[in-house]
Amino acid sequence: MITCTRCIINHNYPNIKFNDEGICSLCSHKDTFKPIGENKLIDIFNNAKKKNREYDALVPLSGGKDSVYILYLAVYVYKLRVLAMTYDNGFLSSIALDNIQQAIKKTNVKHIICKPQIDVQQKIYKNMFLYSGDICGACDIGTKANILKVSHDFSTPIILYGTSPLEEDSFIPDSIQDIQRFKYILKRAKDLTKKEINDFLVYPNLNYFSLSYYKKNHCCPIKTF
Repeated sequence: MITCTRCIINHNYPNIKFNDEGICSLCSHKDTFKPIGENKLIDIFNNAKKKNREYDALVPLSGGKDSVYILYLAVYVYKLRVLAMTYDNGFLSSIALDNIQQAIKKTNVKHIICKPQIDVQQKIYKNMFLYSGDICGACDIGTKANILKVSHDFSTPIILYGTSPLEEDSFIPDSIQDIQRFKYILKRAKDLTKKEINDFLVYPNLNYFSLSYYKKNHCCPIKTF
């Protein structure tokens, strides 16, 4: 079995190809991540501190290695006043919940949990899976919408969002983070109202462009490998 040296995809994946370095065609087309450097990162943090808000940064906390490490860096290394938040996507494992509790206890930061209406969330996941074969996009859209809402409500200057470049490919031509795509797919849902969809979106008129613009200008995504 041939397995990609960067991800877990093997030669059984449809139409997959591998280069001489053993990297699959889905990974090889990705742009190489270029860090801005710690000095520029510290400048961003110092500018956030100068705003003298209650919190310097919002850290979305899923209980995974990326977000827990970001929380550690923000509190202990860069000495930021941090607000942590967790979006309950309906799939939080007991291990993730325990990691979250331990991380909050160790860092002693304020923590907020955002939880959508469960029955609406389940209907959205079900219909997205039926009509697109994917629920990750709905989960991602819901997560980012709640992150933006908490950041707005508490006026945090920056968002420190831990992610991995290996998790950003939807493996389909269109973007699963596109809100217009999301609403178009759910037009076929018979058991969802427009209000339920809009409430889940938090910002129903936010499009993919403005979401990307906000992320670029207000968030500091920190890549981990």
